[in-house]
Amino acid sequence: MDFRLTEEQLRLKQTVRRLAESEFRPRAAHWDEQEAFPWDNVPLLRDAGLLGLALPEAYGGSGGDVFDLALVMEELARCCVATAFGARAIALFGANLFLVYRGAWREFPVERMLRDARGLCIDDGTTQIQKNIIAEHVDRGR
Repeated sequence: MDFRLTEEQLRLKQTVRRLAESEFRPRAAHWDEQEAFPWDNVPLLRDAGLLGLALPEAYGGSGGDVFDLALVMEELARCCVATAFGARAIALFGANLFLVYRGAWREFPVERMLRDARGLCIDDGTTQIQKNIIAEHVDRGR
């Protein structure tokens, strides 16, 4: 087996590393000291196409896969762990919605859903029923 990264994966890592080094590392200590989530970083993640990374392009994602998401998390975590885990949570939430509601998502781009990721922070304490209700409201544009 060949475990070398593809050129595309190497470019992804380099792009994310530059973003993380320039934007997230300088403020990481602040977020840690405040014990707060770095909401200021979410629009940068969104604009870089990282929140919908593991979703097909046809559904508004970037067309990557879970391994690409792992590469992104690795680079983000080098500079700001909170940003890395936030990106993972948001991306996996979108991927879960895709798997559950993929028939309804054809005309509902994920980018629209992730515009205000703050409203999509669903923690582990959220039940599947609550997640389904939230997804239904998001799908209806509420």
